Amino acid sequence: MLEIYTYDAGKGDCLRIRFCDEKGAYRNILVDSGTRRFGSSYVSIFQDIQGAEESVDMQLITHTDEDHLGGLLYMVNHEIPIQAGVVVMNYPQNLPAPSGGDTPLSVPQANQIISGLGTQKINMKSGLRGDVLDWDGVHIQILHPMQEQVEAVFNTVSQNTPLGITDDRSLPLRQLMERELSYRDASLSNRASIIFVLEYAGRRLLFAGDSWSPDIVESVRIYAKVRGEELPIRFDVVKLPHHGSAGNISEEWPKVFHAQRYILCADGRSHPSKQTIAKLLNWYGDVEIVSPLDWWNSGYFSDKDIAQFIESKRLQLTLKKGVPMTW
Repeated sequence: MLEIYTYDAGKGDCLRIRFCDEKGAYRNILVDSGTRRFGSSYVSIFQDIQGAEESVDMQLITHTDEDHLGGLLYMVNHEIPIQAGVVVMNYPQNLPAPSGGDTPLSVPQANQIISGLGTQKINMKSGLRGDVLDWDGVHIQILHPMQEQVEAVFNTVSQNTPLGITDDRSLPLRQLMERELSYRDASLSNRASIIFVLEYAGRRLLFAGDSWSPDIVESVRIYAKVRGEELPIRFDVVKLPHHGSAGNISEEWPKVFHAQRYILCADGRSHPSKQTIAKLLNWYGDVEIVSPLDWWNSGYFSDKDIAQFIESKRLQLTLKKGVPMTW
């Protein structure tokens, strides 16, 4: 039994992977923790798991942006016990001290979390390329990043990075299918995202954090080489990077992997990019997008889009707010 819960964390990410181990016990992995506004809801997730007499075996933070580590930061700042077997989060070997206006945004957040986890004596591990996490039927292979990409985040002067929002919602999906992808994510923090593959009971899932597309492509190539498999690799589910931004996908995707079911965490405001959905349809045919928010019910798609793709079942939009996807 494998379940994935997607939570309404606003513009942030928070996922729960629940599975049954070889002894019949239920285990839980939390991937990211939303924004600090999501903090009290994040605490409730822990309480719900504990109330079911289960435990959080691992909390994995893909990267140190506030919309991914905010819930964990909320718990640290409010001195709420973090009952997790291990926290996986990347940070520099020598974390710099805050230094005023030139401090990268991630530095004070990472300092607070590392200090708080140390106070609570929580086991903390990095998640870098080549790391493998195995227990009771679950195999997790970390494909990205490398330590130097993590260091780059914290050693770069803080600056505002454009979101790369494109005003493409007025264009039909059919037109966006053929339109060239014109923007690439430039956030070093996003580039340092953990990319991992989870394997369980014959299922294979790709989690991409907010990663840059070239790193996703390289990671899948590495995975295929390690497995001795031909490209494109088939995944049962792919968690889309950067809330569905078109700046984090590329035309290389169908050459390296195939998937028809996607998790998309977005608030419907700044993200997702409509072109991302169009490209998935163009590359993979029938597509299902699972999300904890029904952002598509606010005039996102035109009547023509609905007739061509939604009513014809080529595009399936599934709301899963706190209700699991199950296999």
